[in-house]
Amino acid sequence: MYDTPKIIDKKVLIALCFVLVVGAGVAISTFVFSEDTNVSTRVPAGAVPSENVVGSDSQEQEAKQQQGEDTNDNGNNTDPPESTEDGDTNTVVDSVRPTTTVQNNNNPSPIPGDSSSGFDAAKVISATNAYRAQRGLAPLRYNEALALSANRKVDLIFQEQHFEHRSLSGKEVSDLIQEAGYQFLAVGENLALGTYRSEQEIVELWIQSPAHHAILVSPYFEDIAIGIKQGVFEGQRVWVAVQHFGRPAAACAPVAPQQALKQRIDSQSEQLRVWEQEIQEKQAVLKKYAPSYGVEYNQVAREYDSLVQQYNALLQEAKQAINTYNKQAKAYNDCISMGV
Repeated sequence: MYDTPKIIDKKVLIALCFVLVVGAGVAISTFVFSEDTNVSTRVPAGAVPSENVVGSDSQEQEAKQQQGEDTNDNGNNTDPPESTEDGDTNTVVDSVRPTTTVQNNNNPSPIPGDSSSGFDAAKVISATNAYRAQRGLAPLRYNEALALSANRKVDLIFQEQHFEHRSLSGKEVSDLIQEAGYQFLAVGENLALGTYRSEQEIVELWIQSPAHHAILVSPYFEDIAIGIKQGVFEGQRVWVAVQHFGRPAAACAPVAPQQALKQRIDSQSEQLRVWEQEIQEKQAVLKKYAPSYGVEYNQVAREYDSLVQQYNALLQEAKQAINTYNKQAKAYNDCISMGV
């Protein structure tokens, strides 16, 4: 896991490769309808029963085309990101949504200095953002929760005399960041241990390492914090620097599917199931009365036609709502998977 050691002032510099941990973002499943869901009508008043769908041939063709568009969403939503319930084409799989209770990143806290330690964490962040700016990337925002986790990691390294992403006590970077109160979609960590002349030198060494560089310039992360302290490690007095990166759970909240829309689709799907059962029951009655086509047949046929028209109208509304929801789900899933 270690990069090639570099010698600085006759002391060993160790740079540990970054780790990326995907967090709480769980893909949202899309709705899927079967290919043929419209219900046909029968012509009442004693006529020979017909299986034609309400509307002219051109209307029928247009309806089928619309149905195909709603079902496939131009090929993007036929297969949901996660599995859907087997055999049930009108329901959506419940999925866990990322927690969105994070600190307000629109007004980030000022970066605190640490001149008493000899090195200033703010300068490490400034050097990092300066390099990102050279590459046309947005600056990372200082985050207090990440500062807590980064400093906690520095303390663990010195306490345990163990320089790895996973501490001897079993703490991963994701554990430390969660304990600090940062809700995330993904987090990353850069580590460095050795003797350094300046904050800029630490950043330059990360830049020279392909693994560290990848996380340093990732457009996926939005927040950053640095923990940097001097102490004794394996008998030598060295600096340990920990760089924590995060993409907050709230980053994808603006494009998350509307819960109210999902509830409306669930309600429509339930009503469609009820009406479908009633339609099947009336179909059975019509078959029973079919030989005579009398008054009873005509009454049931009128009820059947009315119910079918309601069913097909609601079905089209549900398809439109599902098409909208699926587009929202795709945008959300694209957001949480960006860069991973």
